[in-house]
Formats: sequence, structure tokens, C-alpha cells
Amino acid sequence: MDGSIKLNYGEKDIIKSKPIELRDAGVEGFLKEARERAKTATTAWKDNFASAEEDVLFAYGEQWDDAAKRERMQEGRPTLTLNKMGQYIYRLIGDQRQNVQTIKFHAVQGNSNAKMQNTAGTKDYSVSQVYEAITRNIEITSNANYHYKTAYQHAVEGGFGWLRVLTDYSQSDSFELDLKIESVRNRWSVVVDPYSKEPDYSDMNYAFISERISREEFNKRYPDKRIGELQGADADTVVNWSDENTIKVSEYFVRRPITKELVLMTNGETYWYDDVKPVLDELAGQGVTIQRQRKVQTWKVEWYKITAWDILEGPKQWCGTTIPIAPVLGKEIDVKGQRYFRGVINEAKDAQRMLNYWQSAATERVALAPKSPWVADARSIEDYQEIWKSANIKNWSVLPYKAVAGINPPTRQDPPSMPSAELQIATLAEEGIKSSIGIYDAMLGNKSQEQSGRAIIARQQQGDTATYIFTDNLVMAQRRIGRILCEAIPVIYDSNRIIRLAFPDGSGDFVEINKTIRDEQTGMDVVIHDLSTGKYDVVVETGPQYSTQRQASQDAIMQLAQVIPQVAQVAPDIIAMNVDAPNMSVLSDRLKKTIPTNMLSKEDQEEFAKDAPPPQPTPEQQQAQIEMQSAQQEQQFNLQMQQLKLQEAQLKFQTEQLKAQQSVQPEREEKEEGHEDETQDKAMIQEMVNEAVSEALAQYIASQRGV
Repeated sequence: MDGSIKLNYGEKDIIKSKPIELRDAGVEGFLKEARERAKTATTAWKDNFASAEEDVLFAYGEQWDDAAKRERMQEGRPTLTLNKMGQYIYRLIGDQRQNVQTIKFHAVQGNSNAKMQNTAGTKDYSVSQVYEAITRNIEITSNANYHYKTAYQHAVEGGFGWLRVLTDYSQSDSFELDLKIESVRNRWSVVVDPYSKEPDYSDMNYAFISERISREEFNKRYPDKRIGELQGADADTVVNWSDENTIKVSEYFVRRPITKELVLMTNGETYWYDDVKPVLDELAGQGVTIQRQRKVQTWKVEWYKITAWDILEGPKQWCGTTIPIAPVLGKEIDVKGQRYFRGVINEAKDAQRMLNYWQSAATERVALAPKSPWVADARSIEDYQEIWKSANIKNWSVLPYKAVAGINPPTRQDPPSMPSAELQIATLAEEGIKSSIGIYDAMLGNKSQEQSGRAIIARQQQGDTATYIFTDNLVMAQRRIGRILCEAIPVIYDSNRIIRLAFPDGSGDFVEINKTIRDEQTGMDVVIHDLSTGKYDVVVETGPQYSTQRQASQDAIMQLAQVIPQVAQVAPDIIAMNVDAPNMSVLSDRLKKTIPTNMLSKEDQEEFAKDAPPPQPTPEQQQAQIEMQSAQQEQQFNLQMQQLKLQEAQLKFQTEQLKAQQSVQPEREEKEEGHEDETQDKAMIQEMVNEAVSEALAQYIASQRGV
């Protein structure tokens, strides 16, 4: 039994993106620092924002310079856009959507072997398994798969996207909180601390998520909040916070260093002193006291909603030591400490412009070239002028002419040649796009020079390697989300409640956490299924979706069964389980019962043992049973023999009595007529009775002895 004492983390704040209840506060120094930080971060991210905007617009069709396009259109010249960018972006997005990233937790310290039983009492889970299942349930309820894809698409298109973690009530009529994962739809609305050193920005000290709302809407939401003009040096920090129509409202995260006292208890557990202080007496009653103490520098994160002039909401403390925002980044370039992020098409834009220009030039040349003309002497066609004028317009079956001596008949000139130079340069430009991005024909499904399957796979792997940085950065962001959840889960899920667990195959279960029970040995109340026990590390595994893995598993098993027929004999239940058809689970259970018990897992053996019929006795056990039955039959036979002997003795006694009675009768009766005959009759009857009893006894003995 887990004898830990449940710590009280206090009231938890809700952090969500939409406006909530207003609170009035205002500190000029705090607002000045926030404005200065916003200006610094915006300046640092300005180039990334401008590049991302240009790349996104370019990727979806705006590929001509405005001045050049306007000039060509005025001259009636073609400005074709043969957009090749989309297929490369969609290829990476599609590849990511076919795979799934799974957040895993591994115990690294304390209570790593602790188990939690489900509410049905049929299965135990480790705490790390519960963390994984809770995280998967958070992802399901948050529709996190969509948000991962959105942030990844933003990174592929423009070089960066954003994920965040929030809290909200689990139900509208409940006070229980849940965690949520979201993406930031407006990628340009987030700026973070540019002085962060970690690749995932986990050490950022501030961040802003902003939105612009109309002044009319602002006054409705915050009627008592001020909007004014700042003077002097402060006026410069208000740039971009408002215009004549809108006000910028920002969620402002601040990470501040704090000093806390860490205590080591005599049971080996470590706690923050402020958390364990209320239960020190209870711990002392259990014999657990403070063994060592030391001061530790850690962090607290506060959340505000602000404008340039006022604090609209906050402060509210986040349940972790890092700001709950995770960037999903593209290709990174570091120049003198300044970090630049670019999407997949950034380096291919010039090649795309070349393709558009030379394809337009080739089209223009062919369009302006004359059609194939007829050459004829005017005298030979003078009577048929109308027909010959429409020869390149109408499909005449006959073009008549007048034969004139010494004049050749009409002839047709060769058609204009294709603009080979322009088309060749356009082809080179298209190849330049592929090499700039690192994705080739084999990856796009086009026929290429590679003919063998091995060569095609090698080229596909080459392209995957060139663009793997985007997938790897998504994994880094999801690992960051996992670490944020690892800190937040034991704080948010700190009350006695039943939580849902979700597993990769779509199944689920329920576990009751933080349940208080009475320890009968000590008489103390203890908390079991406590999620705050132990420490865990986070990793992210990448692979195909579960359905794809299942199909691949089915194909592999079927192929293996063809090569090794014994596979179908020892694993028919696994084969059936991987078939995507109705009632396969029922068939799998039935097939499992046909497999020898020694080939089953320990869990299956224990399950089948409950419902299995009694085992057949061994030959030795059968022989012992036969001997026991024979002994029992012999004992029963002896008992019955004793009963027969007793009956025989009783019969003899009755016979002797009868004889004695006959002997004492008066002699005169012996002399009476017929006396001798009557005596003989009685003797005969007695003899017949004795014979019948003897015969019955002999038959019974024979039947008992098997004769």
C-alpha cells in the first residue's frame, strides 16, 4: 500500500485563450517592462515574420513581382504561374499525417514500480503507463492531432508554428480542471523571448500571444479599462499596440526566478517545504521527519492579459516552471546569435520564378508567331480570293486555283519552330526547384531514371533525409508538450476523481486517483494512486498510425506463415486479431483456446485457468483412484457380510425358538390324528426357508466379488 501523504497545491487558475472574468489591476512599472519586452521580441522576430508571409503567399500563387506583372499585363504579354510549390508542401504534410508521434513517459526516480488498479479491479497499470494514457486522452479530447498538423504545416510553409497548453473545466457543471493542447492559428501573433538559448525555447522568460479587436468590441469586453496616450520615451513603446480602429490585447507570460526550500524526508522522498509544511505533523505520526534541507533556485510562471495601458486580467500562476508554449520550427539559420527560420520552399523561389518567366516567354513566342502561310502567285488564285483568305480559318476540303503556264501551284510554308531555348531553360528551372528542396520525382510518384525498386527506395530515402528536419522539429515540440504535461498533470489531477485512460488501439479504461483509505495497521488515512509520486522523463516515438501498423503486421504475418507453416499453427489468434473484419476479436478468442497452454502468455494462462475444466488425472493418479475405490468396495463388502451374518444368527435363533415351542406341546397332540404329517410339513417349510436364505446370501457374495 502506498503510504504517501497527498500534498495540497492550492487553488488552480484557468488559462484559456478566450476572454474571461475581468479583474482590475495596474502597475506602471510592470506595464512599461511588458511594452519594452514586446518591442524587443517583435523586432527580433520581424525578419522571420516578413519571410514567412512572403513564402506563404508565394506558395499559393503570388509569384510575380507586382511591378513586372502590371507592366506585362499592360503590354498584353502573358504572366503564367505554373505553381510547383504546392506539391512539395503537400508531400511533406501528407507524409507527416500518415505517421503518428507518441509521447512516452519513463520513470527515472522514486516509486517507479508503483501500480494503479483500474476501477473494475481486473488490471494494474504503472504510473508511467497512466501518464501516457492520460496524455493520449488529453490529445483526443483536445483534438490535438489537428493542432499538431496545423503547427507542422505552418513550419513547412513559413518556418515556424506554435503549440500551447491550457487549462479549462472538464464539464460546464464541474469544478474539475482538465488540460488542453491547442495550436495558434495566427502564427504571426506570437513573439517569444529572443534571448532564449534552448532549441525548443524551454528557457524563455516571457512570451506574448496577441489578438486585435475593434475599439467597439474592446469597450464592450472591458468597459472600465483605460486607453490613453503615453508621453515622452514611453510613447515609442506603444507602437503597434493600437490604431484608429483596433486595440491589441495580449496574453503575457512571465517566468520569474524564485528561491524555494527543498526537504529530504527520512522515507527517501523529497518535497518542497511549502507543500509539505501543512502535513508535517501527520508525517511525524508515521515516523517520517525531515532529514535534510537546502535552498533551491527554481521558477514560477505567471499569466496576464494586458494592453499597453492596463492589466485586464491576472496575475494567475501556471502549474509548471516553464512557459506552456512550444514552437514547431523549420530550417534554422543562426547568424551572429540571431535565429532565422525558413520553410521548405524558401530556397526554391528563384527557380520557380525562372520557370514562370521562361514558360511565359515560350508561350508568348508561339502565340506571336504567324500560322503556316500559303505561297501562291496572285494570278493563280485571283478567281478564288474569298476561299484562300479563309484557308487558315476554315477546313476547306478543296482549295481551287487556276493553272497558269510557267507558274508553280500554291505551296504551304513550314510551321513555326518550337521555342526550344526557352523550354530548355524552363526544364532546367524545374530541376532546380527539386534540387533546392531535396524532393525528387521518385518521391512525388513521377516516373524517374530509377527503374529498380531498390533504386527508387534509395532516392525516396534521400529526399526523406533532406526534409527530415521538419519532422524532427515537430518531435522536439511534442517532447516539449510532454514535459509541460508531466509537470502539470499531478497538479491539475490532484483531487479524488475517476479519469479515463486511452490506449493506441482505441480501447480505454478508468482509474480512480488520489483515493483516501484507512490503513488498518496504522489507523492513518493514506492516499493511493497518487500521480505526484516519482519523477519521469519524456520521449517521443514516431511511426505509422495504428491502422497502418496493423495492416503491415497482417501482411508480414501472412507472408511468414506461407514460408513457415508452423506460424499458423502456433499463432492463429494473432493472425485473426490483425484481420480488419467484423467479429475478428471473437474468432481470435476462440482460436486462442486451441493453442497449447505452454505457448500462451502468463496472463492468458491465468485467464483460461479460471474457466477451464478440471485437468485429466495422470495414469498414476488414475491407479491410485482405482485402488482407493477397491478398498472402499472391500470395506463395504465386509460391512454387508457382517450384516448378513447377523441376520443369519437372528434366523437361527428364531428357528430354535420355534423348535422349543414344538417340543413342549402336550403329548396328546402328538397322538392326535394327523400329528405326524403336520410335523413333517413344518420341518419341510423350515428347511426351504434355510435353503432360500443360503442361496440369496451366496448370490449376493458372488455379485460383490465380481464372479
